[in-house]
Parts: sequence; structure tokens; C-alpha cells
Amino acid sequence: MNHINHKFVSLLCLVVAGATLVGCGSSDGGSGVDKKAQDEKLSLVTNMRTYFDKAGGDYAKLSDADKAAFVKLCGGEAKAEANWKLMKEGPGGAPRGSAVPPAGN
Repeated sequence: MNHINHKFVSLLCLVVAGATLVGCGSSDGGSGVDKKAQDEKLSLVTNMRTYFDKAGGDYAKLSDADKAAFVKLCGGEAKAEANWKLMKEGPGGAPRGSAVPPAGN
């Protein structure tokens, strides 16, 4: 009986390893990424960054037309301001290039 268990465990390991390497048969190479959605998101972010660069990073310097377009692009005023802040300060919330505080502070 013990001999059968070893064969079963070995077979199970081979199946799991094979499925992992193959990616369970997904058409995107196993990455789980929707290429079309990824391209759309990249285009959105690129357009948002264009407005950011045009205003020099200062939300108040956006023209009324550009601000309206940016707000529409982001899906609302609150999201537009949050996205602008993220581009300006980065994901950590501190302005880019700012000193990192010492540990423990």
C-alpha cells in the first residue's frame, strides 16, 4: 500500500508542476493579464500625465478646458484631484525627491 501512495504523490506532483508551467491553458501565456485592458489603462495614464506635464504639476494652472477634460478622463472631480496628488507626490504621499525620515520617527 505504501508503494501505491508514493506513486500517487509523485503523479500528483507532476500534474501540479505541469499545470504551473503550462499556465492552466490560458491564452495569455499564463500571465492572467488582459492585454486590451492593459493597453487601455496605459493610454489613460499617458493622457493623464500629458495634462500633468502641461500644467507643470500645478493643478491650479490647468486651463478650464484642460481641467474639464482631465476631470472627465478621471471620472469625477474627487478622482481627478486624487490622481493629480498621486502623480505629484507619488504612491508614498511624500513629494518626489524629499528626504526619507530616519527610522523610528
